[in-house]
Amino acid sequence: MKKISALLIFVFLISGMLTSCGLQVPRPEIKEGRFNYSVTYEINGAVETLSGVYVCEYNGTSWSVDGGYHRSWKGSYEGDVKDDVKIIGTTYDGGKIELSLGFYPHYFMGESIDVDLEAPEAHLVVSFVNGEEVLIESQADVIEEKYGARIISYEYDDPIKNSFGLFK
Repeated sequence: MKKISALLIFVFLISGMLTSCGLQVPRPEIKEGRFNYSVTYEINGAVETLSGVYVCEYNGTSWSVDGGYHRSWKGSYEGDVKDDVKIIGTTYDGGKIELSLGFYPHYFMGESIDVDLEAPEAHLVVSFVNGEEVLIESQADVIEEKYGARIISYEYDDPIKNSFGLFK
């Protein structure tokens, strides 16, 4: 009985130590942000603009095998846009023309990561289903030439300046 009790206490202590490691991840001072965006594109000669607000929220800490504990963020959209990718048309050969906004919330919320984050950018992708295979075309000049779609301009709000600490 003593061995079982000692084993349970040991397992409880180890699991408590492992789960509390996330408490050492610095928290953001600013936990939510709202960012305006606008993308103007042309498809088959018609010019359209997609605009709205991208909302970023701190989502606590997460753990991953390759990175350990880290801050977790989630992003959502206000308005008609519900996802990072919007189908804006179809091609003559059965493909879908998609506008990808390229958002990631940690960029907008001033996340300090060891690697340099590039600013998100809007881009077009054409995808086809060929049997069980999905073919993707992402070169802007090819999409414009073959499918008459191009991004004219896009504007995203700048990321915030955020600070991070254990007691925020």
